[in-house]
Amino acid sequence: MDQLTPFQVFMLERLDFSPNKYEIYQGGQLIDSGHTSMSISVRAIDKTMVANDNIVVNIMNNNLSYILDSSSSYDMVMTLHDRFIALILPQQSNINDIMFQTFPMMVQYTRSYKRFADKEPLCMSMFTNNGNVEKMSFKVYSPETLIELFI
Repeated sequence: MDQLTPFQVFMLERLDFSPNKYEIYQGGQLIDSGHTSMSISVRAIDKTMVANDNIVVNIMNNNLSYILDSSSSYDMVMTLHDRFIALILPQQSNINDIMFQTFPMMVQYTRSYKRFADKEPLCMSMFTNNGNVEKMSFKVYSPETLIELFI
């Protein structure tokens, strides 16, 4: 996987990803895996149309819709050591996640409040190899779940 300089805000205009395998983890344990024919579309949003969100993600043929919403949006994309991460950093939320406490030490909050729905991802990570996305993951809070999607 590519190594990146962490905490650099990144502008993502457009990305399409078609994984064929998935793994679902809860409590650090693999609870489900299999094949998928999802098609994921990531697009920048016209800022004249919305107040906060900058990125919208749509999942077509979502065979994991029982645990992951088919549509989500994020305020920003930034780099970590090994990934690009799309997220919302609220000052207050109905979710108590470590990411909301640690990331604002490096980058600014993106909004004052956000209420997350049960299947709405807190973040989406994109892992690249030679600049090409090979894996995507979504973190859902209730229950705390990690959904990994691979080529």
